[in-house]
Amino acid sequence: MTTNEVRRLVSNNQLQQALNACDQLGLDDDFKGKVSQLKGTYREYNNHRIDGDMRNDDLEIMRAGLTKKILLFLSEYEIVCITDLKKDFVELTDTIEQTATHEDKAVVVDEAKQITEDIASIDNAEKKEDIKPSVIKRIGDFIIKFEDKDSPQGKVLSTVKDGVSMLQQLGKKYNSVAQWFALPQIPTVFL
Repeated sequence: MTTNEVRRLVSNNQLQQALNACDQLGLDDDFKGKVSQLKGTYREYNNHRIDGDMRNDDLEIMRAGLTKKILLFLSEYEIVCITDLKKDFVELTDTIEQTATHEDKAVVVDEAKQITEDIASIDNAEKKEDIKPSVIKRIGDFIIKFEDKDSPQGKVLSTVKDGVSMLQQLGKKYNSVAQWFALPQIPTVFL
């Protein structure tokens, strides 16, 4: 389940299904708590609807408010995931710069720093639509270069303690974000 699929459920006025689908997004505890609160609001709305103890226009206002809250939740979740991707990319760059010992280290670090400058725009984004897909794609293109053990990236990574696991974690986060931008996925065999 993706956030785009949840949005589709919301736009089709399938709020309960949308909230249940949020459970499949791989949320951390903070976001699980927020979904739980949204589900409570939905139960309250649904109870009023079934009991008939609210006017229709008041029910419609309550439903519209819940719809807006779900959409805001999805936007917040996406921005947090994208920010986490950026943070992990910067962390990998710093680790390579500080600990790699291969002679090609400077080339890899320079490319990573150029990408880091490009992804700085993420800090100003309020929603995923504020982020250019090309910025996210650059991270994926960089990760793919590490697949070839004989490439400068592969050789540099082999000299970094826990470098492979850091790259795999970054790749998983990239894949979850890339789908929102219709970008190619990194093969899971690599991850």
